[in-house]
Amino acid sequence: PWGCAEQVSSRLIPLSLVYRSLPADSPSLRDISQTLSTQRLRLVQMAGPDAVFGWWGPMTNNSAWMTAYAYYADWHAAKALGLTLPPEHWRGALNAYSKYAKDEPLYLRALAIWFMAEMQLPVRNLSEGLLQEAGRLPANEKAVRQSQSDRQNSLWLGTA
Repeated sequence: PWGCAEQVSSRLIPLSLVYRSLPADSPSLRDISQTLSTQRLRLVQMAGPDAVFGWWGPMTNNSAWMTAYAYYADWHAAKALGLTLPPEHWRGALNAYSKYAKDEPLYLRALAIWFMAEMQLPVRNLSEGLLQEAGRLPANEKAVRQSQSDRQNSLWLGTA
C-alpha cells in the first residue's frame, strides 16, 4: 500500500496491460478496475505544484523523467479504464521536461522522450536536441577499440 511515484507508476502499467487483456466476463475485472482507479488517485495526490513529480514526493527535486513516467503510467491506466482526458492534461509531461530536463542524465531524458512519444505528444524537437547533445559527447576509446575488434573478428559485424 505504500510507495513513491515510481512504485505506484510501476504498478499502474502492468495492471493496465492485464486489465485490457482480460475478457469482459472475467471475475477479476472489477477488482483490477477498482485498483487502477485507486492507484491513479494515489498518483494524482503525489503530484507537486504544476503536476510535477519527484522521486519521493514534494521533499525531493522535481524530475522530468519521473514526471514523464508518472504521466505515462496514468496514460496507460486512463486508456484501460476508457477515460478520455483533454490533450492539455498530457502536456504537463512536456512542461516538466522543458523545466527540469537539464538536471537529468542523458539516458533518463531519452526515456522521458520515449514515454512522451508513446503518448503521442510532439517530441520531434526534443529528440533532435537530445541526439545533438549525445553527438557532442566524447567517444569512449575502449568501446571504439572493442567495436573495431568485433568487426575484424566477426563475419556479420565485418560487413557493417
